[in-house]
Amino acid sequence: MIDLLQAARNNAVRAVNQTMVLTYFKIGESIVEEEQNG
Repeated sequence: MIDLLQAARNNAVRAVNQTMVLTYFKIGESIVEEEQNG
């Protein structure tokens, strides 16, 4: 039971981390585009 909960927690953490990385990438991408376009 504990292993199941730990695995679920690890999966949730990975999903959040992936979402944060993608969000920061998109923010950075939009900043670069705005800077390049003036």
